[in-house]
Order: sequence, then structure tokens, then C-alpha cells
Amino acid sequence: MRPRPAPALALVAAVTVLLALLPGALGERADTSRVERHAAEQRHAPSLPLGPAGLSLEAGVRQENATRLAASLRLVNYYPSGSPWERMWTEWSASTLDRDLRRVAGTGATTVRLIVFPSAFGFPVVRPQMRERLEDALRIAARHGLRVQLTLFDSWSDWADLAGSRTWTTSLLSGSAEDERIALVEVRNEIDPSDPQVTAWARDQVSLLHDLLPATPVTVSTSGRLGVDGLTTLRRALADAPPDLFSLHYYGDPGLAHGAFRRAAVAVAPTPLVVGEAGLSSRPEGPGSPGRAQDEADQAAWYRVVQNAARAAGLAPVAPWTLYDFRRGGVPEQLPDAEVGFGLLRTDGTPKPALDVVSAAFAGTLDAQPFNGRFTLLVGDGDAAAGWTPWKPTGSARIARGQGVSGDNALVFSGTRAQADGVTSWFTVPAQPVEPGQRWTVSVQARGTDATGDNDVTLSWFDGDGHWLANTSSPPLATGRPSWQWLIGTGSPPAGAEAVQLHLRSSANTGSVTFSRVSWKVTGG
Repeated sequence: MRPRPAPALALVAAVTVLLALLPGALGERADTSRVERHAAEQRHAPSLPLGPAGLSLEAGVRQENATRLAASLRLVNYYPSGSPWERMWTEWSASTLDRDLRRVAGTGATTVRLIVFPSAFGFPVVRPQMRERLEDALRIAARHGLRVQLTLFDSWSDWADLAGSRTWTTSLLSGSAEDERIALVEVRNEIDPSDPQVTAWARDQVSLLHDLLPATPVTVSTSGRLGVDGLTTLRRALADAPPDLFSLHYYGDPGLAHGAFRRAAVAVAPTPLVVGEAGLSSRPEGPGSPGRAQDEADQAAWYRVVQNAARAAGLAPVAPWTLYDFRRGGVPEQLPDAEVGFGLLRTDGTPKPALDVVSAAFAGTLDAQPFNGRFTLLVGDGDAAAGWTPWKPTGSARIARGQGVSGDNALVFSGTRAQADGVTSWFTVPAQPVEPGQRWTVSVQARGTDATGDNDVTLSWFDGDGHWLANTSSPPLATGRPSWQWLIGTGSPPAGAEAVQLHLRSSANTGSVTFSRVSWKVTGG
């Protein structure tokens, strides 16, 4: 933490603020700092302590900036498609960056995340050429109406070298205190909160950054694998030099996102929280993958649920990792194949379906209404539906075009078997977050052809760790050859429920069942 000013210095600071508040020439000095200008604009009282909870004026202004930023952030993570990681800087192309940041701005983003590497920039002193490349990047971002989240020290781990680290950070950012193109600075990507040497190094860097950039919020993150527990541990470890924002990285089950976001916000409160990385790869993984079209549809469906979860938790939209898919030859060799497929854009710059979802979230127009309940959005050869996932398959399942109610598409199961460990189904994850006290109603029209066994629509409830809790099911479809009839299930989330899946199910059916026009609504909560 910065030391409190001595009485004499406090008087000087107070007089400085008073002068800034005066009308005329004294109140319009060109050399006033961002902190002083903010104080004048906000009409802070010039008596200490200034800011919440006895914070210094600088810390109070920075905290206000962090709170506003956390609420308004529209962030996209970025590397060039063909030269990601260090190669972005060592194979520098201003024209590529200009084209790509135009695309970032086109998503509706306000901020782009740029990641810098001591190995590429020089250590412990940044090489002038690399400092100029960073300046070029800031200029290009500003030209497209973007501010920058600057992430430091990527691929670096010499935690004992406090002096060298300080020299590097100072070399990179000295003279940037008034640079409003920098929206926030991240100490390092994904700090290990369980390593005392790492967290001691991080505390030192947070304090240094507060000195170098008094009005600019500083943030830290930890691995998405560690989840909320990792963020809680990191907050405790940095208590003596707290950041101004915490960043959660999320790559998990979309249905569990809302509960995770709420718990994370509580864990770091009153410090603001952002979801600084989030995503799902659309790259097929092995022979079990349904193919690129289905994978891209699944990616868009994932973002629809997770972005709605962030909004319901009171957070800014999650920051997609990343703008582009990566060309395999440009990424570090140790990365698995799935890592190249997280982009909103393909390697040729064409958009995936997820781009529209993210842009709608940035614009505040993304809704949480039932998605693709009429199976109109088909992928691949038309045998799969966007947002729907097979579960425990037996027999056959297919999309039957025009065979639903009034010529809609429909889902048809035939020849399904009973199973001890689950029921054959297709499921979707509703974008409406689960809350205590809600009332959920799910409905579908169904008909049978020599139908046997159990065929129904079911809400499956899960706790925050993804453990199944209970089902809410409709009555089963009548056996034989029933014409269209409504199957309706109604219920409330059981105690501890944080997620739900909607399943169209068929078990022990030697004939077939056709499902059409799935819908659901939520009241209360």
C-alpha cells in the first residue's frame, strides 16, 4: 500500500486540489495530472482523507475508475491468427494489427487485451524498438476507438528477481501515468495463488504499478482450472497490496457459469470482478467430434448461456478468448489442437456464429428466450440442431424436416433401449439462470408410431459442482399411435440447484416418437 502523506505533504496536496478547482487560468492548467483533473471534475473535498475508507486521493480515483470500468468493460482478447504469442511482437506487422483491431472494434468492444513478453521485449530493460512497437499498438487501438488492457510478464517465471522485474516494468511504463489509452494493467496472466514466492512478487508489482500509473486500475487473474477457490486464495495472498480488479477466467460448463460468477463476485467483494477470459473451442477433437459445423454451433450456444449468466450475476459481458482461430504452425508446439479453435473468427477472418452472440451481449441486446426449440437452425448435413446435444444414444435420432406441427422440423427417436446409467435424449441448456423460488414450465408436442416405453420431456437439476440432484418430468407419451399431444412438466429448482438441462427423452421404445415445438418459461425467483 502507498504510505499516507505526512501532514505537510497533505497540506500541499490539498492546496493543489483547491487550485485545480478555481475558475479561470488556475483551474485550466495543462500540466494537471489525471488524478487532479478527476478530483476537480468530481468535486472531491480537498481535506484528507480523500476517497472511500480513508484512501488517498490517488487510490480513491483509481478505485472509482476500476468500478466504472468493471461495469462498462467490453473486452476482446487478441493475438494475430498467424503469429500469436511472442511472434506478435517479434514478427511485427502494423498493417495486420490495424486490420485486426478494426475487426475487434466491429464486435462492439471498447477494449482489447494485448499481452507482452519479457523474452520478446528485452529484460531487464525494454529495447527501444519494442517500446516503439507498443506505442504503435496503442496508437492503432486508439484510432479504432479502443483502449488497451496490457498484460505483463507472460511466459516469465523468475519470481525471485524482484529488482529485475521492477526495472522491466518501469522501463516499459515510465512516462505512461497520463496515458488514458491504457484502460488497465494486468500484472501477469494467471498467477499461481498457492506459491508464496509468486504472490510476494505479485504484491511487489501491484505496488509498483500503483506508483507508476496512479489513476490506472491494476488487475490480477488465476487459472480457470482453479475457479472461484483459486480466486479466493489469490485475494487472501494479495491482501497487503490488493489489486483494483480481479479477473476470473472461465472455460467450464455453461450451465454452471451463473453460480460460479455469483460466488466469485462475493469472494472478492468489495473489489470489482470481471470475467477476463472465457470461451469454448470449436475445433473438432478426435473421431468422436460431430464436425466443424456442429462444433461452431455449440460454441455459439455456449456463449449465449454464459453471457446471459454474466448479466444475471451483475457483471459486464465475458471477454472472449479469442478474436481468431490460430494457424497451427504459429502456436507453441506444446499446445493441444483444441487451443487453436477458440476464435470468434476463423483463420481467414470469416465469422463463426459465436461472433453475433458476443456482439449482441456487448450491445446489451442478447436475450435469454428459448433457443432453437423448433429445430430451425440445422448444422452439418441437417442431421443436427444448433444448441442441442445427444446424450446416451441408442437406436437412432434424426431431424425430420417438415414432419413437426404445422410443417415445422421435428426430432425423431426410433428403437431406443432402456439403460441402467441414463436415458437416451437430446438436451439443451437454457440461457435463463437458475434461482431459488423460480417456477419452471417446459412443454413439447409429441406423437408416436407404435411407441413403447417412456418418452417425455424432463428438466434435470444440478448443483454448483455439476452433480445431478433431481428431475422434473412431464407425464410420458401414451403408447401406440397417439396423435399430437402436449407433454408439460412444471416444477421448482430443488435446494442447492444452480443449473438445469432440458432433455427430450426416449427409453425402451421399439417404435418411434416425434418431438416438435419445444418451449419453456420461468417465473418468480
